[in-house]
Amino acid sequence: MRFGHAIVRVYHGTTRVRIHKYRALRGYGKPTIVWQMPSGFSRAGTYRVVVSRITKSGSSKMFRHAYSVKLFNTAL
Repeated sequence: MRFGHAIVRVYHGTTRVRIHKYRALRGYGKPTIVWQMPSGFSRAGTYRVVVSRITKSGSSKMFRHAYSVKLFNTAL
């Protein structure tokens, strides 16, 4: 998989969260994509992550992957 042109979108409910996506570097370990949540984001609740424009070596087809992450406070 390749993430050089991938787009990452994060949603908290129906609200899109502005993230900072770091540039994908090649030649260091397995292909990966890294982004950072903004300071002060809600640390509880469910977030939906959608990564689109993922490519595969030797193919022009683009892929999309979506998943949910549930954050919670362990101190409660």
